[in-house]
Amino acid sequence: MLQNSSRRLRIAFVRTRELAITTKNHLKRHESNAAVRGVPWIYAIIILAAAAIAYANSFRGVFLLDDFGHIVTSETIKSVGPLSVHLADFRPLVHFTLAINYAVSGLNVWSYHALNVAVHLASALTLFAILRLTPRRPALDAGADSSPTTLLSSRLAFAVALLWAVHPIQTQAVTYIIQRGESLMGLWYLLVILSVNRLGLTGRTWWGGLAVLFCAAGMFTKETMVTAPFVALMYDAVFLAGTWRGALRRRWPMYAAMGLTWGILGYLGLFHDILYGSKKHGVDLGFKVETMTPWTYLLTQPEVILHYLRLCLWPYPQCFDYGWQPVTDWSDAIIPGTVLLLLLVATLWAMVRRPMIGFLGAWVFVILSPTSSFIPIKDFAFEHRMYLPLATVLISVVLAAKSLWRRIAGTPTPQVGTIALVVAAIMLGGRTLRRNADYAAASIMWADVVAQRPTHVRAWNYYGVALAVEGRHDEAIRAYEKALALRPDSDDVQINLGKSLARVGRYAEAANQYRKALALSADDAMLHHSLAIALEKTGQLDAALAEYAETLRLDPSHPFARFNRGLALKSAGRWVEAESAFSDAVRVNPRDADARFQRATCLVQLKRLEEAVRELEETLRLHPDNALAKDLYARVRPPR
Repeated sequence: MLQNSSRRLRIAFVRTRELAITTKNHLKRHESNAAVRGVPWIYAIIILAAAAIAYANSFRGVFLLDDFGHIVTSETIKSVGPLSVHLADFRPLVHFTLAINYAVSGLNVWSYHALNVAVHLASALTLFAILRLTPRRPALDAGADSSPTTLLSSRLAFAVALLWAVHPIQTQAVTYIIQRGESLMGLWYLLVILSVNRLGLTGRTWWGGLAVLFCAAGMFTKETMVTAPFVALMYDAVFLAGTWRGALRRRWPMYAAMGLTWGILGYLGLFHDILYGSKKHGVDLGFKVETMTPWTYLLTQPEVILHYLRLCLWPYPQCFDYGWQPVTDWSDAIIPGTVLLLLLVATLWAMVRRPMIGFLGAWVFVILSPTSSFIPIKDFAFEHRMYLPLATVLISVVLAAKSLWRRIAGTPTPQVGTIALVVAAIMLGGRTLRRNADYAAASIMWADVVAQRPTHVRAWNYYGVALAVEGRHDEAIRAYEKALALRPDSDDVQINLGKSLARVGRYAEAANQYRKALALSADDAMLHHSLAIALEKTGQLDAALAEYAETLRLDPSHPFARFNRGLALKSAGRWVEAESAFSDAVRVNPRDADARFQRATCLVQLKRLEEAVRELEETLRLHPDNALAKDLYARVRPPR
């Protein structure tokens, strides 16, 4: 009996042990699946908090460069509707969001920055979700969870998303207001990839519909979204279906619909602009760019792309506007071209032999292809073009660092990884804060640009404009003179130099600059008007009057030429002609109180007192606080 009891206890012990092992394995699988499907809110909160801190000082950023044409001087963003106004722009969704900002805060920058930062935070969280949910092995069946493990653990996914969110190379896509086109397009791009992931792993078809919707939104946002359908298919083939054929066979309706969204770019004129240029949007890209050929652009891009990659690893110094000089001799492109070609070959080899590694390189090359290949664009380099490509560069760096540490010190401890991540995030975030401070004043930003790129004409010109706006005209004149030393035939710089010379009383020199500019832009009415004022100030009245007449010939509705012509005639004591000029100004704009007052002064000199009284009464009705009008009216009105 004792032996039977002992045998039963052994059997019970074995069964209990087997049950414990089975339960343990089941719990491990459950925890692993939960790590994939669950949401580690603490990681998401940290990413949001770190990015928000890094961009806390971005709200002081001023309008710069293209902001003026698209926001400050734009008339079309001053109304949220109708929809046709936004569809007429070449980036409708960007234009629509700018109209919303204008409705909220006018030209106060806070709402523009708030939306830019919000888009960036949403992009960081979407990237984090993609990294956590991307499987290590392709799915065997559509809608089946491929594996309880993912390509990156939640910890590594968090590390990449955090560094991506606070990396200073992102500042141009976030703090430079108009480049929300890049960050907003990036958000749609990432949402497309996330939707494809969810469709592949859950089999819920509505995810495919969302992918198409996000793809269309991206096409309405920025042209570089053109690569999204191909990258989505590549992601599917590598991580979900396992083959290109499998991805197309299982999800061809979605990819067909994505392909149809290219029609949006055709509707917006992208393909026409590439081939023929555009009078509407300016010839800034495509084969009609006069300053370069496709061959020149192609020769220059290898060194540009390698510079981008260096900034990903060591983001200093950054430059707002590179003014990158073209490579015209193929021999100068041999070294950077060879390095880039080796990277491209390695990517293609990895796509065949180790697709998951190859995808990391392909992501960079494919997304950069619209802006960094052979299709000419006015500017060779801008940092915002790395907004999306940075993601897989950081994945490669994080995985390489982990592998290197494992080789040196064995299995890395979580504490070491955490310390390294905190240090890296603080360094990158600190640099982002520092870079955002450069956006606080145009003069600070352009001073930084000319210090790095002293041969960049556009930078010297905009530096001068920024100084002039701050009233620092002597410094502005020196900046313009540097620009003209580099490009003597720049009419924009000549005009700006003339304005600053006039502001410091150097009217003869200002007139000389205006004449030089008119030799290049003879039909510029505003330029003739500026020359007229400068000539008047130097006592050349007849020449000034001729320029006022030419101004009005070129632009009969010019808002100031009639009034200023009247002042010139009045200062010469030519009262009849002056009265006629002011009368003409009043006819064009009956609500011009200043023109009415000046006409009244002329009428007094001409002894036409009844007309003068009526003009003064109308002046005071329009401008009750005009003290000079009140005084003159008191002297000339008839006694009651």
